[in-house]
Amino acid sequence: MPHPRRFLGAIIPVIAVCLWLVPGLVRADYRFGFQRPVTDAAEKLLELHNLILLACLGVFVIVFGVVLYSVIAHRKGRGYKAARFHDNLVLEAKKSHLPWVSHPQVHAARRAAR
Repeated sequence: MPHPRRFLGAIIPVIAVCLWLVPGLVRADYRFGFQRPVTDAAEKLLELHNLILLACLGVFVIVFGVVLYSVIAHRKGRGYKAARFHDNLVLEAKKSHLPWVSHPQVHAARRAAR
């Protein structure tokens, strides 16, 4: 009986080729996007969708560029030793409990404003 790894080494390329050929057997319409708008309202909605999508893409590119710049510009060298910070338990407790303390007060203020 052949070794299981040898069997897997022979069967994996066969499975990969079969999976690669399967989409060609399916006669589907591989279109992206929406269907063609028929009414004027649908056409305006599609234009609005595309405009908002472009705005999101622009924001993504700007934010990704700033993050990438900051990572590259502020990296440390290979031999850099990280600083040792001593934990301030009181400060960490206050920081972690602040949302739990302020959240009920915000809801109480909103209920009182009604």
